[in-house]
Amino acid sequence: MVTLSFLLLFTAFEMLYLSAKQNRKCIKRRWQQTIAESPLVSRIAASALIMLSMVSFVVVFGTASGCIACVIGLMCAGCLVVLLQPFNYLRMVHIGSLFFLFFLLETFV
Repeated sequence: MVTLSFLLLFTAFEMLYLSAKQNRKCIKRRWQQTIAESPLVSRIAASALIMLSMVSFVVVFGTASGCIACVIGLMCAGCLVVLLQPFNYLRMVHIGSLFFLFFLLETFV
């Protein structure tokens, strides 16, 4: 559940990052162009993902700990996106394989 919540935060922050006006240089893939072409829709979807992640963190950890975990996860996701996105290191295959690996670790360990 925590891995899924962090993936939602990561996806939301990347959508917000790609929909910014200052970020037109690093858009190279088709899904990035789709997000950049409709910034209002992507910002609304990103806000919904952040709220969904916040709710799931609160369900798992409780009210205060869940809110703090969501803020810390958002800061971590923001650092990763801002650091890795301009170099185009973030590919769906890599993100999916890391998510699957961490989901298995969370489930079985």
